[in-house]
Amino acid sequence: MQLTVLIPTFNEGKNIGGLVRTIRKVIDKLIHESEIIVIDGGSSDDTQEIAENEGAKVFQQKEKGYGGALKK
Repeated sequence: MQLTVLIPTFNEGKNIGGLVRTIRKVIDKLIHESEIIVIDGGSSDDTQEIAENEGAKVFQQKEKGYGGALKK
């Protein structure tokens, strides 16, 4: 079984690092096959870079809104 966690973001540079680390810590106790995906809605800060440095995959949001972040 694999677990994927999706995190829609917009200018979350101050929060995303800690969030990804915390999620990873919890997931690693539950399951070995997992991934964290950050869907960035066009942040102008360092959200994407921090998320990638913490091991998350980062994708650019193409459609507007929360629903658009969940579509790929």
